[in-house]
Amino acid sequence: MMKKIFNFRPILFIAMALIIGGYAFSVLEKFDWWIFVALGVVACSFFVAFVFLFKYKNRKICVEILSLVVIPFLIGGMVVSYFINQNKFGYSFGGTYYIEGVVKDGGVVEGNEISIMLENVSISSVTDENVIIENDNLTIYLSGYLKSDKEIYIGDKISFVGDLNANSDKTKGLLLNAKSVDGFAYNYTDITVVETGSGFKYNILRTCKDVIFEHMDEDNADVAFAMLFGKKMTMRNDLKQAYSMSGLSHVLAVSGLHVGFVIMLFGWLLGKIVKSKWVYAILLLSVLIFYSFLCDWSPSVIRAVVMCSVLLLSGGLNVQYDGLNALSIAGIVNFIIDPLNIFSIGFLLSFMVVFSIFSIAPQIMFLFKNKMPRKLASSIAVSVSAWIGSLPLLMFYFGEFSIYSVLINILIVPLVGVVFIATTICLVLAIITGLGALMLAIPNVLLAALNFLATGFGLLKGAVLNFTCSYPIMLLGVIAIFVASDYNFIKRKWLYAGTLSLCFICCSIIYGL
Repeated sequence: MMKKIFNFRPILFIAMALIIGGYAFSVLEKFDWWIFVALGVVACSFFVAFVFLFKYKNRKICVEILSLVVIPFLIGGMVVSYFINQNKFGYSFGGTYYIEGVVKDGGVVEGNEISIMLENVSISSVTDENVIIENDNLTIYLSGYLKSDKEIYIGDKISFVGDLNANSDKTKGLLLNAKSVDGFAYNYTDITVVETGSGFKYNILRTCKDVIFEHMDEDNADVAFAMLFGKKMTMRNDLKQAYSMSGLSHVLAVSGLHVGFVIMLFGWLLGKIVKSKWVYAILLLSVLIFYSFLCDWSPSVIRAVVMCSVLLLSGGLNVQYDGLNALSIAGIVNFIIDPLNIFSIGFLLSFMVVFSIFSIAPQIMFLFKNKMPRKLASSIAVSVSAWIGSLPLLMFYFGEFSIYSVLINILIVPLVGVVFIATTICLVLAIITGLGALMLAIPNVLLAALNFLATGFGLLKGAVLNFTCSYPIMLLGVIAIFVASDYNFIKRKWLYAGTLSLCFICCSIIYGL
C-alpha cells in the first residue's frame, strides 16, 4: 500500500518521526494536558497498526508503523523534552554588570571598531559581586562600535563592566529560532583579556585571520574570513545588508555550498595522488571533518559532510547512492549530535533546500529538456528549486525574500566557487611562504569584484519583497513542496500542489495586510 503512494524509505520515516516528535513534544510541554495529547497520538498509531494486523492480516505493515513511526516519534519527543528542561530558565534584567565570556565571533584587530559575540557568559553584580548567571550557554552581543586599541580574537576570554539589556526564555521561540539573541551590552569600559585563547583550532583561526586582514583591503578581508569560516561579525552592516538584499547571504554562512567547494578542491588534488578509492575516501572525509571542526559543527555543515560520507561509502561498496536516504541519515546524525539542532534556522533551511533540489529540480530539468544546454538547464533547475524550498522559511523567519536571487545565484555562484578555491589555495601558500601580499593579491581582486556585484545587485529596485507569514501558513507552503515532490505517486499531485501553493500565496497576502 505504501509503495503505491510514494517510494518507501525506512530511514526517511525514522528521521521525520524523530523531528516531528521533537517539535510536537516541545509544543505540548507548554500545556498542562500535553501528556494526554501525546498519549492520544501514540494510541491512535497503535490502533492503526493493529487494524492492519488483525483486520488485514498484514503483520509487516504493523511492524513498520510501530518501528518506523511510533517508537522514533516517542524517542524524538522524550529526548528533545529532556534537553529543553535541562536548558530551561528565564531571566529579564537590565543595568550595569560585570560581564565575562568567551569570544565566539567578531573581535578587534589593529584598532578597528568592536563587534563581538560572546558565549559561556558569566554575569555578576558590580556592587556586591554576586554571580547572577554563570557558565550558561548565553549569547551576548557588544554594541556601540567604539574604537579600541586592543587585539581581541575568537577564543579569547574577556571581561568588562557595561550596561546590559538581557531578556531570555530558552523555552520561548524554540519553534522560531533556537539561536535567538539573549542580550546586548553597551556603554562598556575597560575591556580586559582575562585569558588568551589556546589550542589547535584557536591558533589556526588566529593565523588565518592575521594573514587575511594584514594583506587584504578591509571589506575584502571581512568577506574572505566570513566565506571561509562563517565568521561575519566584523563586517560592515551595509555590506552584510547588500549581500542579503541580493540573495547572496548564504555565501557568508558556511553551508553545503562551501563544503562542495572543499570537495572540489581537495577531491581533485587527492584524485591526482591517491589511487585506492578507500584511501581517497578516508583522506577526503578527514579533510571535511577538520573543516567542520574549524566551522563549529554547524547543522548545515554536518548535513553536507554526512551526505558526502554516504556518497563515498556507496561508491566504495558499489551501491547506488540515494540522495533522500543520505539526507535522512544526515538528519538523524544532526539529531544525535544536538537534538535542539532541529529548531535551528540553519538546519531547517539546509534540509528544506536540499530536499527541494532532489525532488523538484528533476521535474524542472524535464521542462527544459532539449531546449537549452544541459549545464545551463541544470543550473536553472537547482537555483529555482532551492529558491522554492527556502521561500516559506524565509518569509516566516525573516519576513522578506529576494525576487532576483534565482538569476543572481546562477550568475554569481560560479564566481563564488572560484573566489573560495583561489582564496583557500592562496591563503595556505601565504602562510607557508610568508609572502602574504603577493599570494593574496589575486583573491583581493576577486573579492573586490564579488563585493561590487553583490552591492550592485542589492541596489536593484524592488530587489527584496517584505512578505511575512504565520507558522500555519509556513507549514502550508512546506506541505505544498512535499506534495509536488518527485518522490510520491499521488494522482493529480500537481493539481493538489498548485491548490496548496495558491492557498499559501493568498493566506500570506491576507496575513500581510
